[in-house]
Amino acid sequence: VFAITALGILLLLASAVLLFDLRFWGTVPEMLAAFLVSSLSLAGLGFIPASIVRTTRAGLVTANLLYFPMLFLSGAALPLQMLPRFLQDFAQVLPLTHAVRLMQGVWLGGHLWEYPAELAVLGAILLVGVLVPLFFFRWD
Repeated sequence: VFAITALGILLLLASAVLLFDLRFWGTVPEMLAAFLVSSLSLAGLGFIPASIVRTTRAGLVTANLLYFPMLFLSGAALPLQMLPRFLQDFAQVLPLTHAVRLMQGVWLGGHLWEYPAELAVLGAILLVGVLVPLFFFRWD
C-alpha cells in the first residue's frame, strides 16, 4: 500500500509540475521524512478499525467513516480557511489535519523541528495504530 501511495504521489507531483508549474521550496529529505511519518501514522490509524470489527465489510465501512470526514475537514481537499470556525476548531482533533500541516509546512520551506505538535500527534497515532491491533486483532 505504501509503494502504491508513493507512486501515486510521484505521478500527481509530475503532472502538477508539468501542467501547473508547481514549485517546491523545501528540502527533499525532510519532505520524504514528513511523507513517511504521515503515511505510516495514517496507515496505523486504518489498522485500528480493522482489528476491532469482526468482518471485512464492517472494517471497510468503519474506515470510510473515519476517512471521508477527515479528507474534507483536514485541509487536504479544501483549505481549512474556507470552513466555518466551528469546523476549523473540530479539524484540530483530526490526525490528517496534522499530516497536512506538517507536509505543507515542509513543502513551503519549513523544517521538521518547527512542527513538534504535528510530529507528536502523528507519532502518538502511529503508536496507537500499532498497539491496538496487537491486542485486538484475531485471525478467524
